[in-house]
Amino acid sequence: MFLLRPPPLSGESLSSWRQRAGEMNGFWRYPPAPGAARYMEPDRLRDDQEVRWLCDEFSIAEDELRCLTLEHRLRSLGITFQEATKLRWVLRLNPSQVGSSGRSMYCPLCLLEDEAPYFRLAWRFAFTTHCERHRCTLQEKCPTCGSPVWPASIQVNAPTAWLPLITCRICRSSLAQGFRLAHPATLDRGGTSSNIDGKSLDSLWYFAQLLLRARSRRLQKYIFERAHIDHAEIVTSCTIEHLPLGQRQAIITASAWLLHDWPTNFLSAAAACEISLGTFSGTLHLAPDCIQKVIRSRLVKRDRNKVTHESISKAIETIAAEGGSITKSAIRRALKVSESSLLNSMIAQRRRATTDEGRRLLLIIENACAHATDQRSHRSALQRDCFIFLLSMISGQRVERVCKATHASVKTILVTSSEVAVIEEARALAKGLYGEVIKSFASREHQIGSPFLLSRWGEPILGHSVRQRISAFMQIDFPEDLWRSVDVFSSLRC
Repeated sequence: MFLLRPPPLSGESLSSWRQRAGEMNGFWRYPPAPGAARYMEPDRLRDDQEVRWLCDEFSIAEDELRCLTLEHRLRSLGITFQEATKLRWVLRLNPSQVGSSGRSMYCPLCLLEDEAPYFRLAWRFAFTTHCERHRCTLQEKCPTCGSPVWPASIQVNAPTAWLPLITCRICRSSLAQGFRLAHPATLDRGGTSSNIDGKSLDSLWYFAQLLLRARSRRLQKYIFERAHIDHAEIVTSCTIEHLPLGQRQAIITASAWLLHDWPTNFLSAAAACEISLGTFSGTLHLAPDCIQKVIRSRLVKRDRNKVTHESISKAIETIAAEGGSITKSAIRRALKVSESSLLNSMIAQRRRATTDEGRRLLLIIENACAHATDQRSHRSALQRDCFIFLLSMISGQRVERVCKATHASVKTILVTSSEVAVIEEARALAKGLYGEVIKSFASREHQIGSPFLLSRWGEPILGHSVRQRISAFMQIDFPEDLWRSVDVFSSLRC
């Protein structure tokens, strides 16, 4: 198929090399292996057949080929990751969007100086914001028409004439224009792969995600003022990888400030912004051990004399006067405590659900999954959490144990019958969700003893999201004396 077989250039990405090779042989878009589909992420290799085809066609060793992939780059930097649909720090290609959201970048001066222009793999990562060689800020779109420029962004309706990679496929103007020098302060703070290790990048990613949360706006403002960071209004985004370049650079710089002189800056910011252990609820397991240790030991608020009979009674009166439901959760929120043994003794709740309550929850779950939002990530997360709960209900195991179950264990739970009617109804519902869940959250390569389900980031799934979702479902037409926990349904199988 290929008469010309160019070797990969230094630091080149897989998609750039394949596009160059394809164009040199008369293809306007790089050809896939026979019978293989194009992947959404062209800088990864997941099909062994395609790997063998590329090695045979170009007479290239498999190790050399895999050096062009995102996984190799992540491993070389020591960044934590597992096989997943989504990888930390990796920018999307954005082939069909012309907006301002984050996308893969390029250095116009590198392309201009290249004898054969090509795109570096390093430009795919969100923590790289400037070119170390030319000390200029990287670009993320065509300076003329604003279109994405990465080689794999070429669309079916793109012009079929041969164009060098330095030329925009849409407007045919040169990409080597409109560059600007990076600010010296940005260069001094780091933010590129050459001067920061994998453990630091994991810490940087965690704090970047933290600063994007709505509850972190005060912390974000505090750091921007202390670190003298110029910034525009940070848009709402769930990940650092989806921010446009300017806003991403501000968040990364703020995260680096928190890590500088660790943990002094972090603790001073936490004290100024009244941040406690509760701020990290649901996300602390994603943090590196060094961060978890500081948060758990230094940000715990202790006030043993705060909860009294009088304060609980007053909270109950306030909630009742406002027309709210008098539950332990509502009282804890009013008292601003996470747990209280005195409150538990004053307001006892049932720890076992009835069969009718179990059926009611199954109906709520079925309706929620049937009318889930069209957004794939939200629908998949809902189906995943409901599936895990159903497995817990069927097996009588705690949610946290189900999250660690292997594929074989999940299959065993699904096929083991029960004489209890409501458990069989839960099993039927779980089987219906199984096909959808496996598409989105099942790991692609199962190692012996590894969890069957992984998050989009490839991280093990913990039980907190499942517990929060089912607890929210239980706010709908359930008796107030029933404990709002998934654990009350584990006794139904007996």
